[in-house]
Amino acid sequence: MIWFGVLAILTLTACGQSEPEFAYDSEKPTNPETPQPPTPTPGSLSTKMIFGGTPVREGKMLAIVGLTRPRAWTPSCTGILIQPDMVLSAAHCFCENPTNGDAYVGHDASVEGGRYYKIAKVKLLTSCPFEGGTDLDLAVVKLIGPIKRASPMPFAALTSVDKAKRFRVAGFGAIDLQALKFPAQKREAVIPKVSSACQGSQGDRSDAKAFGCRSGAEIVAGQIGLPDSCAGDSGGPLLVTAAGEPGARSAPDLLLAGVTSRSVVESEHPCGSGGVYVRLTPDARQRVTQAIAALRN
Repeated sequence: MIWFGVLAILTLTACGQSEPEFAYDSEKPTNPETPQPPTPTPGSLSTKMIFGGTPVREGKMLAIVGLTRPRAWTPSCTGILIQPDMVLSAAHCFCENPTNGDAYVGHDASVEGGRYYKIAKVKLLTSCPFEGGTDLDLAVVKLIGPIKRASPMPFAALTSVDKAKRFRVAGFGAIDLQALKFPAQKREAVIPKVSSACQGSQGDRSDAKAFGCRSGAEIVAGQIGLPDSCAGDSGGPLLVTAAGEPGARSAPDLLLAGVTSRSVVESEHPCGSGGVYVRLTPDARQRVTQAIAALRN
């Protein structure tokens, strides 16, 4: 995972937005470098995967979008639709990469059939470069127009997050320990909760020291040898039902419990050791609301 404070230290605006020459709801990314999506690398669809074992069902979980770099078909990060034209993602996705890409809506960006929505502006809720454990790894992305084919995902109550023992994760990330194989396919998995708010301890070390998380502001989930979010899943959702359950596969009743940020510290591999997720505290939600207001001005 990279997956690796006043509000909005940095605002980024896409180029050429005054008179766009593209449809904001398009079957292709903006100015694609190739006429067709790239073919996945051999072996990238192996059944032995870090990020779960199941692709998201076609037409489901459309609020979970892929965020592409300029002219690219396949996502490099993930995001969550929280308003018809607003996507919540991870700040570190935008610290070094250009922002004038697209939001991909679909289940498999390696084949045709998805839709692309041009990114207009991005508001970061932290400064760059992002240092894990220091501030909110969140960004709000404004699109040129609304995504009409997907319903925004509601936030989960913190009581549901705290009583959950497992979560569901989803995203467009890599599927191997070394984060080298990217099928460009939206996948999901169930992972165990380790710490609701990074305020416990692991032996003689606090959660903050053991995992590199921010006390009171981040969630730790996933364990060695179990499914895990990976590179490319950054900015994607940690999901739970209102009852505090991980829900059924591709279920429509899932709520946003957190946002994928990075792997835990001291991981043996880039993926597969557990991850750190931004906890959507009242402060985080207020800052997201303020960022949306600023993007609309």
